[in-house]
Amino acid sequence: MSWVEFDGEKSDSRHHNGIEFATIRISESFGQLRPFLLIIQALVFCVAERVDCVYIDEWLMFRSKAFSQFALRIALKLMRVKIIFDMRDPYIDYQIAYGKLKHGSSRHLSLLRQYSLIYRLTDLIVLPSKVYAELFVKEGIPEIRVLGIPRGIDEKLFNPRVDPTRIREKLGLDGKFVIGWFGMMHRYRQIKEILVPLIKHVREHIPNAYVLIGGTGELFGKFSELKKEEPDSPFALLGMIPYQELPQYITACDVLLSPVDPKYRFTRHSVWLKILESVAVGRPIIATRTALSEGDFKHMKGIVWAEANLQSFLACLVDIHNNYDLYSTQASSQAANFRDYSIHSTIPRIAERILEIL
Repeated sequence: MSWVEFDGEKSDSRHHNGIEFATIRISESFGQLRPFLLIIQALVFCVAERVDCVYIDEWLMFRSKAFSQFALRIALKLMRVKIIFDMRDPYIDYQIAYGKLKHGSSRHLSLLRQYSLIYRLTDLIVLPSKVYAELFVKEGIPEIRVLGIPRGIDEKLFNPRVDPTRIREKLGLDGKFVIGWFGMMHRYRQIKEILVPLIKHVREHIPNAYVLIGGTGELFGKFSELKKEEPDSPFALLGMIPYQELPQYITACDVLLSPVDPKYRFTRHSVWLKILESVAVGRPIIATRTALSEGDFKHMKGIVWAEANLQSFLACLVDIHNNYDLYSTQASSQAANFRDYSIHSTIPRIAERILEIL
């Protein structure tokens, strides 16, 4: 097995646990020729290493270059190499939700046509949820070429044994009902619609409420503005938290939030890792009701489903605050039975499907 990364100006490689980690580097100075040269290098590598199957991570290779994706697949197919396409955040849907692509625009329609060809040249498309896979099947992708599975989380990091004491002492959280939100501050996360106004009004409903906000993104300034306008607002703006420390911050909270705007295909069908990470450490979480509530997470305990508005999230917060033992017990129960949602279960299932194809 080989892991190949595309970047930089020179080639190097190393081995670890039987895996070759190789880097194919083409200088940016080659401009428009660079994608073509990267494809040539990839093909040379596949021939030299007698590669039978290529696993393409959409985030790491030609994510914004549909034609290059198509050209690479044509070349690999001519070499009879199987192609696995990992679409954790399907590009077209993500771009629309992110605000970079307008639904129904000429560019959108062009990308749909290009990706239709890309899908036909792909042996297995890996999607972030079962409901996403079902959507692709309804749209004409053969079921045998689609796998929908939540990627899961690492139970070595996120588990009920995580100790929040250091973080609670550091942030002075004793006696407070701590509400947490962590993630990338994109527009579909409902920063302006739910999170900021919730911070403004939460103490009208829960007098000892305090909110922890961690992360970064283009809407970070909305929280900064609130802090300047209302310095006594009950929240701490923590910035980007190192991933290894994130479990401690989540466990330091009494309840977590995961609002998304459900009007996009991307937000309706994606699995939000913060839901899994929160429940894995035994903390209840309030999440926007999407297709997941009757799909991948239908039987998961510890999630309280809310409608996509401030009033619903506040009502759920009050309910959890008033009945905290009940919701905490549900989350702790699920955390003790989390195997199906961890990478130690999900990754082998992906590998099993790949072996079936080979």
